[in-house]
Amino acid sequence: MRKHDGDLMQFEIATGRGLMFRKEIGDPLLFVLNKGKNVSRWKASIHSLFVTLPFSAIWVDQDNRIVDIRICKPFTSLVVPKKDPAYLIEGDVELAKDLKIGDRFELEG
Repeated sequence: MRKHDGDLMQFEIATGRGLMFRKEIGDPLLFVLNKGKNVSRWKASIHSLFVTLPFSAIWVDQDNRIVDIRICKPFTSLVVPKKDPAYLIEGDVELAKDLKIGDRFELEG
């Protein structure tokens, strides 16, 4: 995935439980929701139960624009994005540092 400023970001394609039960956060996780088509923000909601570290949650829509960014604290029961997304990125807190809603990503193989 390439950010709008040209920087390339590496991701692990996520399956299942995301960051739950991990002792450290490595490469960011990319969740492809509904085959890359927008889903209801409620279906894209997450929790951080069984996640022991704070982390960034970045929701991206089918046009590859960031629609929400949250810093999630451990053991939060529900986090719902502001708009319907097609992708979710979970990573360390620093991942969201230079990003803002409306930034665009380019997906590459």
